[in-house]
Amino acid sequence: MNHYSEIISGLDFILSHLEKPILFPRAIMTKKLGYQKIVYSKEEALEYFLDSELVDCRINAYPNFTEYKDVPRYKPEFLFIDIDRNNFKTEGKFELTLYNTLKNIKEKLQTAPTVLFTGGGYHIYQPVDCPTALENITEFSKFDKPSEQLLRFAKDFLSNGKADKQNNPSFRSCLLRIPGSINSKYNTKVKIIKKWNGVRAPITRDFIEEFRTYLIQKKI
Repeated sequence: MNHYSEIISGLDFILSHLEKPILFPRAIMTKKLGYQKIVYSKEEALEYFLDSELVDCRINAYPNFTEYKDVPRYKPEFLFIDIDRNNFKTEGKFELTLYNTLKNIKEKLQTAPTVLFTGGGYHIYQPVDCPTALENITEFSKFDKPSEQLLRFAKDFLSNGKADKQNNPSFRSCLLRIPGSINSKYNTKVKIIKKWNGVRAPITRDFIEEFRTYLIQKKI
């Protein structure tokens, strides 16, 4: 497979995780760009990826919505967990954290995510089904940005607190690496270790209750 077809395949794979029909507009980022750029199609994203010679190609898990009169428009429908090799003293502890995180996802969400090796660690991508922004639900309306807080809670909860502390997912910064692209920090090609099972898992009631307890404790 040549570089062009590999990056197309990688982008298509990542896009398969994202909720349709709203795939674009969406932010991308590359080494050459150095900032987030809004693109309006897969073809436009590919142009920038190729222009950067496939280095540090990323795409946001969330589309680019324009806020409308403070009405929340983002549903927490994609969970991102970053397990950084540098945070572990041994290879065994690093690999055990991946194992336990996947086990937690299976037990708490009844599904199986995508795992990428990025050169510096593992990225775990799990689409979930959330019918609406949590701001629209009465029991969460008193909390600050609960939809976005759920992304950060899930990262720590599902990894037993072992996910990278420097990575705090938000709707504007949830940048996903493209398989087949190059991570310039490690000069390593991003590889698919495990493909998700195609199930956009509903967020369970137990999971939501854990999250609500977390918010209450945080507020106290």
